[in-house]
Amino acid sequence: MNLKTLYKYAASDFCGYSRPNSFELVGRNIALTFDSGRKTTLTLARSPALSVTLSDGLNDQPAECLKIGGDIFLVNFAIVPWGATYILDYARGLVTHVVVGGDEPMADFGYIDDFGAKPERHALSGDLDGNTVDWSFSPSITARVKYDGGAAYIALPNMPPVTVPGFKAIRVAEGIYFQYGQISFGPAKTGLFLASDFNTLLFDGDLFGVPGLPALGTVGGWGKIIAE
Repeated sequence: MNLKTLYKYAASDFCGYSRPNSFELVGRNIALTFDSGRKTTLTLARSPALSVTLSDGLNDQPAECLKIGGDIFLVNFAIVPWGATYILDYARGLVTHVVVGGDEPMADFGYIDDFGAKPERHALSGDLDGNTVDWSFSPSITARVKYDGGAAYIALPNMPPVTVPGFKAIRVAEGIYFQYGQISFGPAKTGLFLASDFNTLLFDGDLFGVPGLPALGTVGGWGKIIAE
């Protein structure tokens, strides 16, 4: 895929941003069914900070809820060293649960019960392979990501490039991909995700399990496609 065919906005200046929390889902009891056989109900509360509860074992965990690409929401939370995301797709009635930072990253696919059982799913995709993108957090900090055969090569200023093996991409909607993987630093596992909208070249990303950094803190930025 040539990502330039998706890009609709000509942005010449990059600046970092942090997408604000969405509170649209607060108070809903969102029943979810996964292909693994797991069933749970996700509830967001605001009192005053945002928190998430899962009926199968998680209570009032600090969380984020970011709205991306129309009716698609990312519910993010962290329990060190793990980071987790629920991709709630109200456009198609689908859900995907991703966990990074453990022995191996994992994804579980399913549907939102209110929409009824559905045969379609979000799916792993190789669409991004062969593309290189500069994701800019600010005018002076840019991460160059080369997607190639399931690995991402990330180059930051004044640092040696980092290879993220097995960096997987889930196709959520047209031009919208959720990418995840993890890097080993000795015994520690650092989880990484990028939720990228190649229609607008905006992204939201986080690192989980990094000593000295907050357990949860998604940041965003702009992208520039530099090669196909």
